[in-house]
Amino acid sequence: MCIRDRFGTDSRFLYVDNPHYEARNNIYSLYLAFPHIGDAPFLLFNSDVLFHPAILEMALENGPDTFLIIDNTKELGEEEMKVIIEGDRIRDISKALDPSLSHGEYIGISKFSRKGGMVLRRHIEDLIRKEKYEEFYEAGIRLMLDEHPVMATYTGGLPWIEIDDHRDLEEAKEMARLWDL
Repeated sequence: MCIRDRFGTDSRFLYVDNPHYEARNNIYSLYLAFPHIGDAPFLLFNSDVLFHPAILEMALENGPDTFLIIDNTKELGEEEMKVIIEGDRIRDISKALDPSLSHGEYIGISKFSRKGGMVLRRHIEDLIRKEKYEEFYEAGIRLMLDEHPVMATYTGGLPWIEIDDHRDLEEAKEMARLWDL
């Protein structure tokens, strides 16, 4: 089901289309959204992730101003967006990180304070100026890590799934059926 079909097109929602989605990665989609975000704090969700609502509730209640939600309970492989964490501060993020040296997987949900969002925006805009369209937006996060603290907030072992194919979709449907919401 399309997000627009489910939530409609009323004024509560602004949809930003990336007409180049086949040739430019999610970094370009975020770049297109920044003029609408302005300098306001924002939540960033990867639209292919289904997660138990309590993950976001816990993060918003207890999380710092700028954070990434991390699953530090599952086994990591080559494909995951892995993170290196010192204390609770993210120090590196990339799919290319060695799984055996990584501390968890970024699940595609994050919050940026006004200042954190402005730092991220500057780095994303710089990558776009350099025509780094093949990058994920996490490349911009990686560039900001020494400049602005990005903290880890954890899933607490609650369920979530990234939906990449039909098998994942079926697993997500079953997962959602089991939740007592």
